[in-house]
Amino acid sequence: MPSNDTPKVIFLKGSPMGKEAVAAEAGILPGMLVDAVPGGDAVAHATAGGAAVPAFARANELVGNGIDVAYADADTLLYGVSTSGDEVYGWIADAENITAGTLLESAGNGTFKALDTGVAIAKALQTVDNSTGGAPARMKLEVL
Repeated sequence: MPSNDTPKVIFLKGSPMGKEAVAAEAGILPGMLVDAVPGGDAVAHATAGGAAVPAFARANELVGNGIDVAYADADTLLYGVSTSGDEVYGWIADAENITAGTLLESAGNGTFKALDTGVAIAKALQTVDNSTGGAPARMKLEVL
């Protein structure tokens, strides 16, 4: 079970459909928005503001990895496809200051940013100021 402040799992509420693919790049972290590509591989969602299936990398518990262990290139990547209302421990992009209730779009690197002109994929469930973070930060979000 996740703690109230710092969850230890990616999927907080809901029942995502479990899937797997081959990681086509290194550095995909559990909680990142991922995209399946032709051939059965997966990458971090790379289209800023673009539409996306709400698919999130999960920790590879099968080998004892937690939510802070990134996948290597060619690893078997475990991910879940969420439905509306599911709650996920995802990522917001560097330099973002997000307040609870903000609609989120893909930042084009597996993380989210405040909705600008793209497609809303999720809603922030908490306030996270990462405006001076230097790296992505974790955030609880709800899939739309």
